[in-house]
Amino acid sequence: MLMQNINDWFDRIQQSADEVTSADPMAYIEKNSSITNLPDHSRSPSDLIVLIAARSSREGLYDIYTRSLPGGQHIASSFSFPDDYPAQEHSHNYIELAFVLNGSMHIRFENHTETFETGEICLIKRGILHSDLLKRDNSIILYLGIADSFFDKTLLADFASHTSEAFIRDIIVKKRMEHDFVRFIPKHISGSVPRLYLNILEEFYCLKPGYVRLIQGYSERILCLLPAEYQVSLTKIEHKEYLYHVYQDVKSYIEAHYDTVTTTELSQIFGYGPDYFNRLIKRFSQKSYTELLQGTRIKAAASLLETTKLSVEAVSQLVGYSNLGFFYRTFRAAYHCTPKEYRRKMGPEHRHLSPI
Repeated sequence: MLMQNINDWFDRIQQSADEVTSADPMAYIEKNSSITNLPDHSRSPSDLIVLIAARSSREGLYDIYTRSLPGGQHIASSFSFPDDYPAQEHSHNYIELAFVLNGSMHIRFENHTETFETGEICLIKRGILHSDLLKRDNSIILYLGIADSFFDKTLLADFASHTSEAFIRDIIVKKRMEHDFVRFIPKHISGSVPRLYLNILEEFYCLKPGYVRLIQGYSERILCLLPAEYQVSLTKIEHKEYLYHVYQDVKSYIEAHYDTVTTTELSQIFGYGPDYFNRLIKRFSQKSYTELLQGTRIKAAASLLETTKLSVEAVSQLVGYSNLGFFYRTFRAAYHCTPKEYRRKMGPEHRHLSPI
């Protein structure tokens, strides 16, 4: 449905597009795209947002649409191109987030070419010379240009819901200052970013009331989702530190939701496969996922036995055990006594007891 919608959109704009017959079609695009290169001081930094949508085909047809805030002049063009066509080298006065919706994207930086596959995002630093290498394939690329000020204000905001996301956010800020580009690889295929790009595309095209604020909001949401839905290249030291942050996040989540948590739920929240969490927990705690979960539940049960008058069966249910016999066996293995014996023995002089 997503691809059908975007292809329908390109077919719509193609009907009113300029057919370029210039010997250098990309030079034509660059010449007529000056609207996308206004300096920050020419308007409010918060609304310096540019969108370029490009579609190529195996037949060698290239459709491109570009527009920037505030809405005004826009360009829709269509032309033919030979395979491996090198676009004109250029730079932008904004950060570019090039998203590969379908196919692949090839960008040349100085003396090397980087290829980005479906779902990946390339963040290109402001002022960096680069060029696109057009290939005859079925590719759709959405280029979102964002002012440095908008990028920094959004990404540096304290929005991260997990410490691992905050860590990746700081890494992104660091890498985009130190490198020409940053590669983002999606953790899974069900993320929200593709839909947000298409929402921006539709708002730029339709220009309905409120479109400026919607585009700003969608752009802000994309930046906020980068640390959560994407991976970036890390050094060995950074990767180890990141894994520890993920472990702490997972451990905290288990401790807060020990009665109902499952690895499927963890996968939905943290974006990794179920087997990943067992390896992660083993690495940092020397326990399996099951051992960590059971230990957390039994510790919570012990606390309830000490501080409430709930029946043992009620305590068992509250901490996530539907099988009372299994609860008894697990509790005895941890404390070397039954839950009733534990409650009876736990006077003030025994408060130092802890599960093994």
